[in-house]
This record gives sequence, C-alpha cells and structure tokens, in this order.
Amino acid sequence: MKSLNFLFNSLLILAFVSFLNSNSLSPSAPVVVSSIFTLTGHTQPVYAITYLNDSHLISGSGDTKIKMWFNGTFITDLGSTESPILSLITHYGFFPISGSKNNNIRIWIPKLRNAFVDFSKQNGSILSLATLPRFLIASGSSDHSIHIYNVTTRTFIRSIQSNSSVNSLIFFKQRHLLAAGYADSTIIIWNYRNGSEFTRINGHNGSVYALVMLKNGNLVSASADKTIKIWNVSIVPPVLEKTLTSHNGEIKCLAVLLNGNLASGSTDFSIKIWDVNNGSVITTLLGHNGTVNDLAIDSKGYLASASDDKTIKIWNTTIF
Repeated sequence: MKSLNFLFNSLLILAFVSFLNSNSLSPSAPVVVSSIFTLTGHTQPVYAITYLNDSHLISGSGDTKIKMWFNGTFITDLGSTESPILSLITHYGFFPISGSKNNNIRIWIPKLRNAFVDFSKQNGSILSLATLPRFLIASGSSDHSIHIYNVTTRTFIRSIQSNSSVNSLIFFKQRHLLAAGYADSTIIIWNYRNGSEFTRINGHNGSVYALVMLKNGNLVSASADKTIKIWNVSIVPPVLEKTLTSHNGEIKCLAVLLNGNLASGSTDFSIKIWDVNNGSVITTLLGHNGTVNDLAIDSKGYLASASDDKTIKIWNTTIF
C-alpha cells in the first residue's frame, strides 16, 4: 500500500510540474501588468512629463496647462502657456522648464503659482530640451536650430544650425558633447561649447524621436521606422550594437529603468520593457488608448507615461 501511495504521489508531482512548465511559468506566457495610478485632468493630449525633486511629477499638455502631481494625486496647476506644451525638463531637479509650440521657453517656480520667466530666440516650436552643466540648457526647435542658454542670467550663448527639426537632445555626461536626433533620420553629436560637429550617425529610416544614455555609456535612439538602435559611442565613428524590433508603430519615447533595462512608448499605444543585454522584450504594458508621447522614471522605479488619450499612467517597474 505504501508503494502504491508513493507512486500515486509521485505521479501527481510530475503532473503538477509538467503543468507549470507548459503553462503558467512558460517563458513565452504573457505577463499582465496594470498601472497603479491613472492621472486625469488634462483636456488635451499630454506631450511631456518630468519628475521634480524625484517626487512630484510635472506634466505639460496640448491644453497649455502645466500640472503637478504627487503619489497619484493632483496637487496644483502651475499655470498655463499661450500654446501647447511640447517638451519639459527639470533643471537640477528644482525648476521645471517647458518648451511650447509658439517657440516659448518658460522657467516655472513651483512654490509660486503662475510665476515664471520667459526666454527664447528660436523661430519654431520647442520640440526638445536638455540640461547641461554650469546652469546651461539646450533647446531643439522645428526651425532646425539648437540654442544654448544660461538659465540663471537668461542669456543666449550660441546657436547650432542644421538641416532638419530637432526632435530630441541628450547630454553626454563628463564630455562637452550633445547628441541631437533629427526629423531627417540622422543623429548628430555636437561639441556644444563651440558648436562644432563631433560626429554623426546614420542608420534609421525615419525621424529620430528619442535619445537616452544607458548606464554603460551606450546611446539609444528611437525612430519613426519602428526600431530602437543601441550605439557604442565610445569610438568614432559610433558602431551599431543592436537593433530592437517589436513595436507596430512609431517609437516616440524612451526611458532607462533602475536596473539598466529600457522602456519605450509608441504610436501603437503600448509601452515595452526591453532587456538591453540580449535585445528581447521582457513585457508589454497596455492600458493607454492613444500614442505614448513621453516616459519618466523616478528613483523608486515608478515609470510615468504620458499619452494622447489625455491621461498619465504610473507603473511599478521594479518587478521586471
């Protein structure tokens, strides 16, 4: 009898392990992840988001409003601009800076509602912004120019001219270099101190919408051609290391997660989490009903996503 019981129990265990391997623990089984917060209040698409002091989320929208959020709750309207807000950064984590469709750059003072300082010399929409050392910022415009400003004195430093709209900007830490992604599919790396071209990257077949730096120093680009490319920029000319494909639409935004992996948002309404070591998709985050325009990550691993569906969603990425 004991031998029969042992055999029966062994068969049960084998059947259970087989079930787990073929179903719930299969590497190909989809991981269902829901957002932990959905932030509503904007009345037009949300184009840009950024974290302030790593705790408060700032959002900019086609409704011209700048809103502040904390822990999934609306705090206040910082104010509004005269046209849709297309880009946002925080300067050293303290002051939000917005770029608008009407070529305006505005520094906001969060403790004083509707308090701001305006400056810009560009003639087109401010599509991108980047923080530089020594109180400098860079702005990229649809007028094909990059401008460098000192935000403390609000003085214009220099203009870097190109042949296409500047969709994205990223500063190379510890180097005097600024990478720009252009609507003509090129990436140009500039010495922002003197405005000279350092090198350029060709490889995409569509507008380059987003740029980020991985923890190992590699540059990542996202494009209208539905691909993400990882470049080794430690050598000149830069070398393509990987091309990531899985999105069914144009890729509009990127963010680097705390563990070094990558998040991307697309016109296919999805966010994908990528293993940058092997180029595979870890999971796909679904929930938006419109293009995902921007992504922002905080120090606790919470990913914020801004969408054409007029909402912002917050996701816990520490589980990936």
